[in-house]
Amino acid sequence: MSELEPYEELAKSIREHTHATGVVLLVIGGNQGHGSSIQIRTTDQARTRQVLAWALRQLADKLEQDTTPDLRPE
Repeated sequence: MSELEPYEELAKSIREHTHATGVVLLVIGGNQGHGSSIQIRTTDQARTRQVLAWALRQLADKLEQDTTPDLRPE
């Protein structure tokens, strides 16, 4: 089992429960370790992937700007 697999079903469940087009789940220090999952409704794959990629880049930029120098990876 890869590091990412434990959270696939949880992300799928969240997407279905919320009727979302897509879900990005990022877990740090969870009970099954670190992991992530991206779940996208099958009928909306292309556009949702573009939107998610844009949103994740924006989030990464914000995280890097907000991170104090002593917490950045070496």
